[in-house]
Amino acid sequence: MDDTLVALNRRRGLWQELDADIRTSWLDSRRQAREKEIRTVRDVILPGDPDAHDADEVDSSTGIRDSLLYLPHPYLTPGGKEAAFSEMYAWDTFFINEGLRAHEHFGAIQDHLRNQLFLIDRYGFVLTGNRTYYLGRSQIPLGAEGARRYFMEQPDRHLMLQALGGFSREYETYWTADHHLTPTGLSTARDLLNEGLRPELAAEAEVFDFTAVFEGDVRNCTPIMINVALARAETALGWMASELGLEELASKWADRFEQRKSLINHYIWNEERKGYYEFQYTTGTSLPFRSLAMFMPLWAGIASPEQAQCLVSRHLPDFLLPFGCPFTDKAYPSPHPEFQHLQWSYPAAWPSFHLLLIEGLDAYGYTAEADVVASRLLLTILRKFEETGKLWEKYHAADGGIEIPVERYPTAPMQGWTAATVAILGRRFRLDK
Repeated sequence: MDDTLVALNRRRGLWQELDADIRTSWLDSRRQAREKEIRTVRDVILPGDPDAHDADEVDSSTGIRDSLLYLPHPYLTPGGKEAAFSEMYAWDTFFINEGLRAHEHFGAIQDHLRNQLFLIDRYGFVLTGNRTYYLGRSQIPLGAEGARRYFMEQPDRHLMLQALGGFSREYETYWTADHHLTPTGLSTARDLLNEGLRPELAAEAEVFDFTAVFEGDVRNCTPIMINVALARAETALGWMASELGLEELASKWADRFEQRKSLINHYIWNEERKGYYEFQYTTGTSLPFRSLAMFMPLWAGIASPEQAQCLVSRHLPDFLLPFGCPFTDKAYPSPHPEFQHLQWSYPAAWPSFHLLLIEGLDAYGYTAEADVVASRLLLTILRKFEETGKLWEKYHAADGGIEIPVERYPTAPMQGWTAATVAILGRRFRLDK
């Protein structure tokens, strides 16, 4: 750890220059999806992209697609100033907002929040992204928690009331509706349209696209990340209700959190293996795959101190590779015949998951372990930035590079959550001083 901190401190000037560039580029990189942009924005399809499936939206002679959906406010894409994406993504936006918070760009966060509430009002839930081919699915529901973090620093009772209503509606009519609720009382993942992709792949893309940890069909499982995020949403909605003086409603959300916490610990905690494992409710079995998702109950305050200790002492060491934490502890065989390699797998280290893991470890007092996770990833990002002049979507946890077995497309240069990670973790180690 000391050597890592020394190496980080040697790059203090580099980090400060990069952080200053990120601070400026957030606002310079925002996009629009109003009538003008919808008429003119057309994107090249990545080879092998399974989402490029709507024949009426693809010009076969040019291989370009026009499917952008309207949003009323400016937004940041996962690519940021890189040209990787044109749409606003549900999952990515949470982490982008954390970077915006670090740089106090609260107006941009409010624009994102208003866009999400618009999507809920129009479609009933926050779409994976504002594209026609995402009309059947969402992503891990982090919107309510993101709104809570914004309101903690920017109190706005009128917008908070709108957010409470909107995210409550999404919770009730999408995530815990009959199509997502399982007999366990926990939720699963689905795509309600399944156009183009196989149903198994379309549903899995609502969580991670794609991974081995659901044994090929997430619809048979109660994904840890979805249910942990719903628990965090229950806490966030309860907080908003309390801030608005709606104590009876706040109590209802608190009760729902306790119920979900109990269900997660009943079905997803595996006492024999002393960890959280994906649960296949159709067979009543705990699947054998270990991923960073097993630590996410720490992030939501679901684990007991004893469970947290088991996670940290028994499982975390297997994820602490020299250049970051891979999503799975090893490369599991792909259950999908379309793909030999899966990007949500070893050896890919995703900056977004590191931020959640670090928060969870901190919440239970494992600050030293959190510092190890944070310092290794940040140093990897800075070293690769020195070499390439770019930030990247993910990194190779074992060798620190960006050459990772390809599932659909090579590792993309991007701003998004990696820029947020740079801003947040640099401040953790006081590189801004």
